Amino acid sequence: MIETRDQPTTVLHFYLFRTNQGTQGTPSITGPLYITSDTHIREHTTSSADAILQADIRYWGAQKIRYNVNGSGTNKGDLIVNTVLNGTGNYQTQQFGADDYRAQIFPNGTSVNSGTFRLKITRV
Repeated sequence: MIETRDQPTTVLHFYLFRTNQGTQGTPSITGPLYITSDTHIREHTTSSADAILQADIRYWGAQKIRYNVNGSGTNKGDLIVNTVLNGTGNYQTQQFGADDYRAQIFPNGTSVNSGTFRLKITRV
């Protein structure tokens, strides 16, 4: 019996940060908006938005941020559930010739929860 080398089983997909930008070209965006002194809504130019973002990045870059799992801080994202297969393994051997002997252990069993985790963030 010939088996494929890789037989993965995906139990769960988890994305920490994800964005869909479309499939063609540069996405169309609306720049940040602001209210003028005469209460009109205007869109920032690229240069004015850049100046605001640079100042903001400087401020937040100076902050110390600490990430940890199951420690102190504010929860970020969903609960992370670690699942494993509870089988003992399916050990198989095959001898194709006098000098060609192969063996492999295939994972087996059902998915069970082996632990839960939370990503936390703390500003120091």
